[in-house]
Amino acid sequence: MITKKLTSIRFDEDTLEKIEKFAKERDYWKRSDVINNVLKAVFENFNEKQIYDMVCIYRWNKNIVNVEFEITDVLKPFKPL
Repeated sequence: MITKKLTSIRFDEDTLEKIEKFAKERDYWKRSDVINNVLKAVFENFNEKQIYDMVCIYRWNKNIVNVEFEITDVLKPFKPL
């Protein structure tokens, strides 16, 4: 069972507008699910340096960024609960 915690976060207005637009177009996902799933994908699939670079907005805000996120057909090894 996955436990979730309620928290408060401040978003830039333009970022929140993009999140809300994305969630509104897909009414089967709540806004919090969209945010949680994006963050989960980042923290489970990118390494610490890549995440650090994402946090350093002054670096990627002015530079061209090479980004790729692709789900393959290769399954991860089974981990029993």
